[in-house]
Amino acid sequence: MERINFETIKKEIQDIFPSATVDKWDLIPDSIHQLAASQGTYLQWERISNWTEFEGGQIDFEEEDFLNLAFYKHKPQGQIYLVTDSCFKTREGYGGDSEKLLEFVRNIDQVENEIPFVQPLDYVFVNPEQKLITLIHHEGQVTQYKRWI
Repeated sequence: MERINFETIKKEIQDIFPSATVDKWDLIPDSIHQLAASQGTYLQWERISNWTEFEGGQIDFEEEDFLNLAFYKHKPQGQIYLVTDSCFKTREGYGGDSEKLLEFVRNIDQVENEIPFVQPLDYVFVNPEQKLITLIHHEGQVTQYKRWI
């Protein structure tokens, strides 16, 4: 995966929500939720079971299980962008082939400035080809939205 600047990722999200009226927003779930709502799209959030135990360190999620939670309705195909909390240090996310996403997240802690992938944090996944966005909120909720064109 290569580094992708936030502006490139934000343009792809704006293509998913083309009628949005929010001028200032960032690559975090709450902000993207507001962006979607500004065009009348209300994201449907699902509670992630066992999140409280995960936050408390009683259980762990394997990378593959975590990605299955994220992509519970739609699986990405083609290019995917990923933004984690630590991406804000450089304002660059990651981009690459969705087929290689699992391998990447299994080894993300070997990338400069990264921690192991599965954490109780915010995650933003954007799949431009499918106009698909997947958000995991640090409070234990997940949503997916696919713009049908």
